[in-house]
Amino acid sequence: MTPCFALPVLIGDEIVAAVDLKTDREQHKLLVRQWTWVGDGSRRLYKKRIEEALHRFERFQLAC
Repeated sequence: MTPCFALPVLIGDEIVAAVDLKTDREQHKLLVRQWTWVGDGSRRLYKKRIEEALHRFERFQLAC
């Protein structure tokens, strides 16, 4: 699967990852099609923060 668009993920002023997202409106879920780490840093800490933000975005995206 080749991503069409990768959303850059910022922690502070540093790009730490890129994610390719898809919204499955029938299942009411935000799907992470691909996750690519960029740069250095605590991936475990970043992953937790990013997942929390994605859950908030999912609720926003699927609120309609």
